[in-house]
Amino acid sequence: MKGKLVLLFLFGIANLMQAQLIPVSYNLNNRELINVALPNTEKIKYPFNSSNELMLMHRSQWTGLDQGPRWSGLSYSYMIDDNARAGGSFYHESFGAVRTFFVSGHYAYGINLSKEHQLIGGANIRYNLNQINTSKSSIRNPGDPLLADNPSSSHLSFTPGICYIAVLTASDIVISLGASFHNAVGTSFSKVPTLTSVQALVVHGSFIRFLSRGYKDLSSFEMGFVHRRYSSISDDTHLYGKYSWKGRLSARPGFRFGTTEGIRLHALHLDIGVPIGNLVKWKNKSIDINYVFELPFAANPGAIGTTHEVSIIALF
Repeated sequence: MKGKLVLLFLFGIANLMQAQLIPVSYNLNNRELINVALPNTEKIKYPFNSSNELMLMHRSQWTGLDQGPRWSGLSYSYMIDDNARAGGSFYHESFGAVRTFFVSGHYAYGINLSKEHQLIGGANIRYNLNQINTSKSSIRNPGDPLLADNPSSSHLSFTPGICYIAVLTASDIVISLGASFHNAVGTSFSKVPTLTSVQALVVHGSFIRFLSRGYKDLSSFEMGFVHRRYSSISDDTHLYGKYSWKGRLSARPGFRFGTTEGIRLHALHLDIGVPIGNLVKWKNKSIDINYVFELPFAANPGAIGTTHEVSIIALF
């Protein structure tokens, strides 16, 4: 039942939309999948200014669901100066019979509206190569384009984003609001573009309140949301709260609700973060480790399984 569900879901999208739902991972720790203009607001908890940020991540979504989404990749950003940063990423995602390889470059620049307010604009250019492994398909439909003998497809897309950041030092509050339009412009390089990138609108916001004057002991609480809407395919809203204890441990519970092709895919999740750099008192570098456990629930609780995600972010 689980294998048939994911394949019906995947093939239904390809038949009706001639497109693929990629990337489908709903993680919060990969800011590029939310908004390339969104900076790492948690850097404020460190006493040094880092020029480099490296992120490694693996996500196994709906574990137990045969051929469910798997996501692995890395991303690097370099702070050119106080206002500009650039970088790139490489990652791989598989979902059923579809495998996709992504390579992207990104750039963001911030304009200081005042001492405490900044407006950041950014964009990335992403190339993806899509491949079909029909040996993993247990459903046969002679008219299905996914099962035809056609070559791999490739696609180049452009994603812009904008973000507003306020660091209100007098009240120890950090506020962020932003939006991005994924795959706003794209072009295919394949004779038969069986799989193409899907446009998605992402809106997000967060409110962080530090519990000590001047961010001294780094305890804080945060409230935030992320809303994604993939063109005519799915919508997803993520609400979360987060508590950080003295910059040494954080817990972020959240609730995600939405639908995909008419299937309700709601979930509860818990994200545990450990900033090792603060624990061992490194002076000019840090490593943050986050583990996410997500429990989905739907009309048929046995249809999909749990999700596990591990991310490592290094600042140096």
